[in-house]
Amino acid sequence: MSVRKQFHLALAFTCVFFVTVCAFGRVVQDSYKSDPVDQAFVMPDPAKYDKSKKDEKLEFTNLEKAAKAARSSSKEIADNILRGSADLSSAKTEFDRYFTGLSFPSMTQTDDDSLFRLGTQRDELLNAIRDVANDSPVRKHLIEELTTSYFSRVAADAGYHPAVRLNAILIIGNLNRREGSRNVEPSLPMETALRILVNAANAADSPNYLKVGALSGILRHATIDGQMQTPVLDNALRQQCIDLAVSLIDSITPAESTPLSDEQYWIRRQAVQILGAFRAPGTDGKTVVALRKILDDKDTPIMLAADAIDAYGTMRFASAEQADVANSIKSVGRIVNKFFMADVKSIEDYISSIKDNQLIAKKSRETSSNQQGDATNEQEGFGLGTGTGRGSGRVKGAGGGSSAASAVQKVKVPNYKINDVRQRSKYIVFIARRALDGLAPKRKNEVRQPENLKKWAAGDPITTKAIEQIVAALDKVMEQTDLAPPKTPIITNPIVSLDEPKKPETNDERLRNSLNAGISAIETAIGVNAPVEQQPGIKSAIGG
Repeated sequence: MSVRKQFHLALAFTCVFFVTVCAFGRVVQDSYKSDPVDQAFVMPDPAKYDKSKKDEKLEFTNLEKAAKAARSSSKEIADNILRGSADLSSAKTEFDRYFTGLSFPSMTQTDDDSLFRLGTQRDELLNAIRDVANDSPVRKHLIEELTTSYFSRVAADAGYHPAVRLNAILIIGNLNRREGSRNVEPSLPMETALRILVNAANAADSPNYLKVGALSGILRHATIDGQMQTPVLDNALRQQCIDLAVSLIDSITPAESTPLSDEQYWIRRQAVQILGAFRAPGTDGKTVVALRKILDDKDTPIMLAADAIDAYGTMRFASAEQADVANSIKSVGRIVNKFFMADVKSIEDYISSIKDNQLIAKKSRETSSNQQGDATNEQEGFGLGTGTGRGSGRVKGAGGGSSAASAVQKVKVPNYKINDVRQRSKYIVFIARRALDGLAPKRKNEVRQPENLKKWAAGDPITTKAIEQIVAALDKVMEQTDLAPPKTPIITNPIVSLDEPKKPETNDERLRNSLNAGISAIETAIGVNAPVEQQPGIKSAIGG
């Protein structure tokens, strides 16, 4: 999974939390505070006016027109300053009034309509900031003196609605000190904002939903910093982020009696993604230890394990010893096979459920048919007396047709189900292949030397061969998981055969066979089920 896709996935999960806290807040919204909107911008409440009365209707209309005019005028002044067609010093009071008296307080209201519009308002604010030139004093004033101070206060205050606080921390997490230009230079996030995010994620009284929002912003900072040839973050601040992620991984661990909540699970995934984005082993190799803890744990949730593979494979290790490739690839192989096994089982479970439904329907039809037959027999005297009547010769199964087993037809797995499995398979193949051997450049003239485990296995022929075998198996699975059946070769001189022609594989059979072949190849590569004397110098993590 690309870093961009990871970030989008993080935002998608954040949106889920956002919707959740919105729904929760509606029940008790009256208990939360909100900042007052400047009186000149306040729209009149229709419920307080009887529009059947001419004087009240007129008063309402006049107040509404005045509020709309004030809003429009203030917004026009602010837009002109943002566009550079007006000077900030000439209308600073009105500029500040628009944001701190209307725009910002509107994002603290708790009525349903305001909560619904939070995402839109956040995008409008961030887009307005991005459109201002990087060297403009307007931008500096809007970000540093207005936006950061206002929303950091809101995010830290438990008196505000959960959705309002989450929205505030998301705004902080998306602030840049320099906007990037496409294909030229990346955006540079604000270190001041990053410190606010780290404090929010570290605070003992921060609810999990706020930590999720803060970690989304930290991941954005880490992603940009990790992609730079020369990292831009202060070393101490980067280490602070790494320490935070490691502490979250270590402190949030599942137990048999208390499994991870949804929030804890996602926080742990975000922490792993942050470590992978920074690509730094951390002081005393803390990152490596944390990632190996997840990789080597057979009970790690499967998607969290995939995140760990992705992070470990792109790490800038200090040495080959720190990378410990010979022992780490056994965990990678085990996790990939766990994916493949789950995918095969999902298809088989689907087929089994359909067959079970067919049997239930068949038995239901048999029962209904037999009951109807018995009723008819009784009416005609079948089965009465000494058995000499017409019913005495009834053939077994005549009322029910064929046996239940013969009634089960071959199940055709629909394409949407196969596609679902294919997407999961291709996802783990992509993640694991990139971690093991990197990805080929997209263009002929593209020079890219990504970090990968094969690089750190140089000089160890046994481990290098094992990596190559796993990669070959992954590539084969990638090729064979296509829905389109392989093309039948054209035979110019066909040989007549008396054997029954072999039926082509169905889509699900081809997919299952491909995954099972991948499982076997990976097991062989890491020494599973091979004779002891033939096993490579890699201990098996799967067993066998």
